Amino acid sequence: MPSIQAGRFKNFLNYDRHWIEEAGSEDSHGRALWALGSVLGRSGNQGLRGAAGRLFEFALPVVVTFTSPRAWAFTIMGIQEYLTSFPGDRDAQKLGSVLGTRLLEMYDSIKKPSWKWFEDVVAYSNARLPQALLLVGKAVLMNE
Repeated sequence: MPSIQAGRFKNFLNYDRHWIEEAGSEDSHGRALWALGSVLGRSGNQGLRGAAGRLFEFALPVVVTFTSPRAWAFTIMGIQEYLTSFPGDRDAQKLGSVLGTRLLEMYDSIKKPSWKWFEDVVAYSNARLPQALLLVGKAVLMNE
């Protein structure tokens, strides 16, 4: 199970049960928030929801310091799942909007007539970048 310290999840535990890193990657943190948001948005188990809610609330704020577009996208997906159960949470809505704006600005700064993408390269989890923007756009339209 990931450890969380100073708002960051840890990711790698060695065989001696010692953490290998000070903090996990931004991407693994974003994926953890996506998973926690999914529990909050979909689970009927109150015990799971309670634990997930505490972790989600504690781990969400640090994402504003992240530079990974995939971490932003994973976090947006977790926020949107979370908002299905807590649609009035203005802080979560605002963070989703901030991260969506960052993705859109990244896309605008990189795109060219011959290259319409968020980065100069195609890497991993590529579908999550536009998926996150679609989710944020849908949320904005539904709140108007």
